[in-house]
Amino acid sequence: MLIIIVGCSQHKAIIDEKNVLLEEKEDSIFEMNVIIDELSENVVACENELAETRVQCDEQRVLQEAKDRQLLLREHELIEQLAQDIEAKNIEIERLRGYLTVKVMDKVLFQSGSIVILPKGEAVLTRIAATLVNSQESIQVEGHTDDVPIGSILASRIPTNWELSVLRAVSVVRFLENNNIDSARMTALGHSKFKPVVDNDSEENRQRNRRVEIVLVPNQDLISD
Repeated sequence: MLIIIVGCSQHKAIIDEKNVLLEEKEDSIFEMNVIIDELSENVVACENELAETRVQCDEQRVLQEAKDRQLLLREHELIEQLAQDIEAKNIEIERLRGYLTVKVMDKVLFQSGSIVILPKGEAVLTRIAATLVNSQESIQVEGHTDDVPIGSILASRIPTNWELSVLRAVSVVRFLENNNIDSARMTALGHSKFKPVVDNDSEENRQRNRRVEIVLVPNQDLISD
């Protein structure tokens, strides 16, 4: 009788041990299922995010293409309107991705140290204004100087190249404003000597650096497909 009891006890112990192992495996399976569910949710979220990113990329591509078309059209209009000025090297037109720049040389705009626009500069700006009056772009007018300090005679009115570059930009903005360009489209900036296009190592190069740039930036809200 004792032998039977001992045998039953051992068998029960084995069953209990197996039950414990089974419960542990079930717990592990449950935890793995939880992890799988979380991973599945992450995969779905990533797929949704990827789809949304693709839509945004497509929208950005379409918008950029519209901007490029708008700038290309404006460039062709300006080149046609300003052909003689381009040939005379009074202006340069440069189109980069996202904006179009019309560089008006200092030699046609201002006398040395002056912020009063010369008659030949007014003629050039009038032609530019005629092209831009019905356009949609925002207009940044940026003044640039060479590295020659302001002379003592002018220093009481215009202390440094900072003031000179800003005031020249303002003069151009005011002229465009008087030629029917919407004031709200325009901004006047001055860069002094700090954004030269070439080194200031010769009079010819310094003359190239003395300029006013009219930068056209497409207005995203007004772009049509």
